[in-house]
Amino acid sequence: MARLIITTFKVALKDSGGNQSIIAQRLKCTRQAVSLFLKKNPKMRLLLDAEAEKVIDAAENVLDSSITKNKDLDSAKWKLIHSKRGKARGYTNKQEIEIAAVIATFTKEEREAEIKRLLRK
Repeated sequence: MARLIITTFKVALKDSGGNQSIIAQRLKCTRQAVSLFLKKNPKMRLLLDAEAEKVIDAAENVLDSSITKNKDLDSAKWKLIHSKRGKARGYTNKQEIEIAAVIATFTKEEREAEIKRLLRK
């Protein structure tokens, strides 16, 4: 297994949906190695989260289209995606309260600017 570096991680991240197992397969390493890399490189975690957001965006678009265009109110298949991967956007079946030390706080604009800056590197 080659040592993970930022440039190869960024290539493997593209179109992964933020799925660490897919990234690990592309890098020919374990998911645990990817997880450790992300712990050591919090800025890469931002990129991973942004990639995962794309999946949630796509799910929201399909759900919206299904409801408005097709009048399909039975959207159970999309509720699963929202409840599992869309917690940060409020898609959950239960309320969770997390108490943790704050490492860094970004406004939405600062977060997006940092992601863009990291993608340019």
